[in-house]
Amino acid sequence: MTASDKAEISEGAAQRLAGFVLLSVLVVTTLISFLALGTAITIRSQIRKVDAETQSLRARTLADAGITRIIAALEASDDPLLATLQAPPYSTSWRYADTEIHLSLGAEAGKVDLNTGHSELVHNVTRAIVKNRVLAEAILTRWADFRRRKKTIEAVDILLAPQDRFTDVSNDLEKAFTTFSGASGIDPLAAPEIVLRHVPGIRDDDLAIFDVSRRGIDLKDFDAAKARYRPMLDGARPLYRLRTVVSLASGATARREALVAKNADTGKIRIIFWRDTAEGTPR
Repeated sequence: MTASDKAEISEGAAQRLAGFVLLSVLVVTTLISFLALGTAITIRSQIRKVDAETQSLRARTLADAGITRIIAALEASDDPLLATLQAPPYSTSWRYADTEIHLSLGAEAGKVDLNTGHSELVHNVTRAIVKNRVLAEAILTRWADFRRRKKTIEAVDILLAPQDRFTDVSNDLEKAFTTFSGASGIDPLAAPEIVLRHVPGIRDDDLAIFDVSRRGIDLKDFDAAKARYRPMLDGARPLYRLRTVVSLASGATARREALVAKNADTGKIRIIFWRDTAEGTPR
């Protein structure tokens, strides 16, 4: 092999080595680029996740603040918010931390308890609310089945078919019925008008007495009128269902519900339960 041949071989080897090094650099650079891109995407995803969780936590905290505000109003009988919540439509908006919080208050003692309420009262009120006779009888059939099997009705809308649970009928039934009071009768001072008017055998003059008493006027005939309809009318304990809804601009939502009992002597509130009813995260 001549010196010229050796020179050509050395030059070719050097070129191949340079090409290999260049290719290696390109591969490493590409891998680093992909790793950097993947890290950036992961970091961005984690930031979005943390932001979504932060917004959801804020919505839940605000919803809890709303429940606390209603409890404070119940304990202070002169709170203007209580007067607002105890008048139709029994709900209002409360601004806190630059956010509108929807508050609502329901007097459960004035509603008919589906688990323990008087059967004739359940029938009367259901038929008064549900104008569709086929639907009314279907609801009463389901209710009678629960009673016959001695199964607890956990929520009012359980008596409805799934497609009927987000309708005006469902909302109207919720205003008249409860599953929380545990009473056979209702408190006439807290009962919705449609419930009170469909107490079996109730007289117009007694309805007038109850109407005046519900406006805070003490009548001597009230106890006698109430006694005429026992056990359908009784002195049920003050029991309230509190609800709050928060919807943030980010899309985060939170709903809270609490059931509380008020001591008629001390005015203090006892919390029976406090729970989530629905929750969403930002889109």
